[in-house]
Order: sequence, then C-alpha cells, then structure tokens
Amino acid sequence: MIKVIVRGDDLGYSEGVNYGILKATSEGIVNNVGMMVNMFYARMGYQLIKDEEKICVGLHANISAGKPILPVESVHTLVSDSHFRSSASYRESKKDDVDRDEVRKEIGAQIEEFRSITGFLPKYLDLHAVTSDNFSLGSQDAAADYNITFVPADFSGKLVKWNKTNLKTIVESSQSDYNPMKTIKKAILNRKKGELLLFIFHPGYIDNYLYTHSSLCIPRIQEADLLCSEEIRRLFKNVNIECVRIDCLLNN
Repeated sequence: MIKVIVRGDDLGYSEGVNYGILKATSEGIVNNVGMMVNMFYARMGYQLIKDEEKICVGLHANISAGKPILPVESVHTLVSDSHFRSSASYRESKKDDVDRDEVRKEIGAQIEEFRSITGFLPKYLDLHAVTSDNFSLGSQDAAADYNITFVPADFSGKLVKWNKTNLKTIVESSQSDYNPMKTIKKAILNRKKGELLLFIFHPGYIDNYLYTHSSLCIPRIQEADLLCSEEIRRLFKNVNIECVRIDCLLNN
C-alpha cells in the first residue's frame, strides 16, 4: 500500500471555491482541507464540509489575500492600505521585508479565528502562496505556540524531512499546459521508496470574486472534476494507493 496526502487548499476564498472543495471531499478523494480563516466565506465554507467525517481540516496561513485579522497598524509589513499585500508584491521585493514577529502575531490570530469557526484547533498548519523565509518562520513560531504541526512544502521538487519521512510536494497547477491527471501519474511513476507524496490541489468553481482576484481559475475546475472522477479512483485502486489524513500520520 502506497500512502499519499491529497490536500485541497483555499477553503473560504470564495463561494465557488467552497463548493468545489465540498464536491472534492464529499464525492472525491480529498480528505485534507486548508482553510483561509480571514476570508469572508470561511465560515460558510466550513459549514459546508463540517459533517464530512473523513476530512482533516488545517489552517492555510495567509498573508496575501483578503484582510488581516489583526488591526492593520500592527502588521504594517504585510499590508497595503487595509488589505494584505498581493503575492506578486512579495515576489517583486528585492529582500524579505516581511516582519517575522508580525507574522507570528497575525497567524496566532488566525489560529484563534480558526478555533472560533470550528470549535477546535487546526489539525495542521501550512502556508498560502507567499515564498518568504520570515513568513515561514513566523508561521512556525505561531504553530509552536499552540503545539500545532507545521507541514512544509518545497515547490522546487526537493525532498523535505517531515514526520520521520521524506516529503515530496506535487503541485503544477500554475503551468500553462497543466493536466492534473498527467501530474498525478508522473508523480506516482517517479516516486522512490520512502517518499511521501503531498499532492496540493485547489478545486473550485469560478465566481466573480475568484475571477477578479486570483490568477488560478481554470485549473480549479479541472481539479474539481478529476478528483471526483471514476478515472482517479480506478488509478488509485490499481496502483494500491491510500489517501491518508495528515492527523492520522501524526498519530502513528
């Protein structure tokens, strides 16, 4: 049996994203979901999926979409006007101008918001969109404050030591010729013994908010369709793949 993590990110981003994740969890193979608690549709998103017993829900720590939980004056390196800076602004910065302590406080506030929405602490914590050492370190600080497991991701394809295993992140949705089924098949074919594959998907449907605020639209539709398909179920059965919850891995 080959164990893999299949994660659906961005719960709360928009209504369309919420319904895509609902479909991918209730009818598909996704059993780990990252929630963006600062977004307007977070509470609605959780209400949609809360009765799905197979789901492990974590915090998708966010400093690049929507508004911060904390007052903007206390997180000034993370905001532009009253909203978080865009992910592009972080990428275009010549240095890591994110303040680690501001991140720690904001992500701590997001953890508390997560608890307010769900009634429990996140089962894990991971990062949304921004590649910044200080974002990562500050988020890990906040996770440690609450004894929450931080799940790293290396988007270059390098292995990361995590939970006594070699974690390999698989996400190709930003590629122009993206085909999610090909991505999955290639990852399984190239997997080496001892590697734990982390498939990161963003299933969703396009609504006006997503269309006007996100560069990732069409791949979400593709993923929502594939992750619920008989084709993916047949592949996983034939290759003897088990989709595992992150919290179950941590308890082993």
